Amino acid sequence: MKMILCLFLLVACTQGEDLLNDQKNCKLNDISIMTRLCLRKGYQPNLKGCEGANTDQKLNDRELKLCKDAELKLKACKFTCDGKLTKFGYYWPTDEPAPGPDPTPGPNPYPTDPIPNPDPSPEEIYTKCAHVDINFHGTDFYNKISRSTPDCVEDCLKTESCKSITYRHSDRRCFFKSQRGGTGPTKAAGHTSVNMGCDRSHTDMTCEREGINFEGADIRNIVTPDIEECVLLCKDTENCKSITYWESRHTCFLKSKYGGASGPKKQNDLTSMNMECDNSPVTNLNCLREGIIFHGADLKHIITADEEECVKHCRDTEQCVALTFRESDHLCSLKSRRGGHGPVKAAGHNSMNLECDNSPITNLNCLRDNTDFPGADIRNLIVADEEECVRHCRDTETCASLSFRESDQRCFLRSRRGGQSGPRPQAGINSMNMECDNSEVTNLDCIREGIVFHGADIGNLLAADEEECVRFCRDTEFCKAITYRESDHRCFLKSMRGGQGPVPGAGHNSLNLKCDNTPVHNLNCLREDISFHGADIRNIVASNEEECVKHCRDTENCASFTYRLSDKRCFLKNRKGGNGPQKANGHNSMNMHCDNSPVTSSLLCLREDLWFVNADIMNIIATDEEACARYCRDNERCVAISFRKHDHRCYLKSREGGQPGPQVIDGHNSMNMECDNSDVDLSCAEENDNFPGHDILNILREDLEACVRICRDTTDCSAVSYDEIQKRCFLKRKSFEWWEKVSTVNYWSMNLSC
Repeated sequence: MKMILCLFLLVACTQGEDLLNDQKNCKLNDISIMTRLCLRKGYQPNLKGCEGANTDQKLNDRELKLCKDAELKLKACKFTCDGKLTKFGYYWPTDEPAPGPDPTPGPNPYPTDPIPNPDPSPEEIYTKCAHVDINFHGTDFYNKISRSTPDCVEDCLKTESCKSITYRHSDRRCFFKSQRGGTGPTKAAGHTSVNMGCDRSHTDMTCEREGINFEGADIRNIVTPDIEECVLLCKDTENCKSITYWESRHTCFLKSKYGGASGPKKQNDLTSMNMECDNSPVTNLNCLREGIIFHGADLKHIITADEEECVKHCRDTEQCVALTFRESDHLCSLKSRRGGHGPVKAAGHNSMNLECDNSPITNLNCLRDNTDFPGADIRNLIVADEEECVRHCRDTETCASLSFRESDQRCFLRSRRGGQSGPRPQAGINSMNMECDNSEVTNLDCIREGIVFHGADIGNLLAADEEECVRFCRDTEFCKAITYRESDHRCFLKSMRGGQGPVPGAGHNSLNLKCDNTPVHNLNCLREDISFHGADIRNIVASNEEECVKHCRDTENCASFTYRLSDKRCFLKNRKGGNGPQKANGHNSMNMHCDNSPVTSSLLCLREDLWFVNADIMNIIATDEEACARYCRDNERCVAISFRKHDHRCYLKSREGGQPGPQVIDGHNSMNMECDNSDVDLSCAEENDNFPGHDILNILREDLEACVRICRDTTDCSAVSYDEIQKRCFLKRKSFEWWEKVSTVNYWSMNLSC
């Protein structure tokens, strides 16, 4: 017997205004049933050139009736599989033998889909991907009149955001969709829907789960002749990951999650399937924890034969990472968290994570004797010893540390390293982090004597010295710094480098776990007689600017400072340039990082007789545009400047081009700190077309090229329209699609990204 001639969905091409009536009314649904169902399962129709596959698959009674009905209809419209290039697609040539099996391993000689062209034509996309009498519901962003479905496809292809179309034949209305399959297919006579790309490769139906309902997470439901058609519609619907098919009602439910909203439910007459699945043997039962319930985090409960079947259901369910199996009634509880919300001892229950760590325990050197990590509790339970406690922590999501109470052998699982607020001395309790640093303390050169790191406290406890205090900090989540009070050996753990800033404090020593003690080499960033206004973190007396730099290094988020010479006061700032520069005698300011390179390259961005309106940060007197640009460099938010020549006033701007954009004003020069001066490509410009609305502003410019350049300089400008007669340039805040333009004499329009 010949191998099957064609297994992929064949869809009629178009010719003229409406080609659905071509080939004597051959219906695409009948062709689909014959080629994708009947021939594949060995049905032998009385149609020229059409022969079924040599297969053990059998048609059930319902399928056999569908095939016979399709055969009668296709015979009436003289459908053939004779190998010619027909309105319905390509077949193997009949004057040559069909290719036989290759004795050497290689690609399947009977492809289920033609090899796609790199850039398929609208007709090819239509032929391959069309769904007749189907509406892709919703996600419409535009509609227009088109002569035919392929014309509609062609217009969609030239529209970047168009992913699919629905064509209504009654009024030739073409609907553009922003998602593949819209929000899902619905039956609609006289409509044809097409994705701009589709997958017609063979689907592995071994993912089918008979007698199972994937409840919830429904995208859409629709009547289909069989489950294969249901799978095809899922492939063609964006975000569809699984299906449930109701056999008796021929109803297909498309789902947005693997396994539905929360997992499988046993239900006769339903078959469910994920588009991707894992059918490999279950080999991870060594993760099973006997006599343990993983409490909470339940997705779904289902009766199964054993733990192995329970694992398979968990594999099929999105978000399922663990399970609990109750032996008394074979109830399988699927869990969304490793270990649920923590383990509980319970006879007759077995629990497991799909992935687990059974390796030997080698981290007991992290154990801190007679120390409690209070708070941040997940769960507690009785265990034999610390080692068993570690294994429970391994099995529990977010478990980062534990405490073991010797008196009753109770194991406390914790969600933070060091508990909620760090370690506490406590006889009879041993605690440990799952990961720890036991290396020697080598960073005591970071100690700042006579300094308190104020605020940002996590907790405090007694410590023998600064070294022990550092070790406590290492063991505490989020701890970055310490302050040690010598009088009572009190160790304060801090969540920020430098706390909330340094304060002088006799008898106190402070330290960041990481610090920079290198020589100060960046005093060339100092700006004399300039104050960086605002954005203060803290101020402290310092002997000079160099000491001020060191305090800034030690303080989290310190980006700059101002030093007041009169009282040697150092003001630490959390922004480059503070809130902006001000002239101030006796004040010197600097950023921790600065750019002192020549400004000459930036001055290429200068636009003469243009004013960048609004978006002011601050203004200051500057000798010229170059000095103004330097002030801008020193300010964190500054991206542009305007310079008023008659009084040398420099305006620092927080938006390129200002807000909303530039204006023509004599005696004012403006520039963005970065700009695009490359050649303007006008090949995308559309003559006698206007982009209506969405104006940022309009401004006089000598030609279209100058109009494009001013758009480049303006924040949010994406397109322009230019009036050649009035020499007026309209800046637009959006790009325009081809259908949005309006025919207007003497106008030119273009998108910047074309």
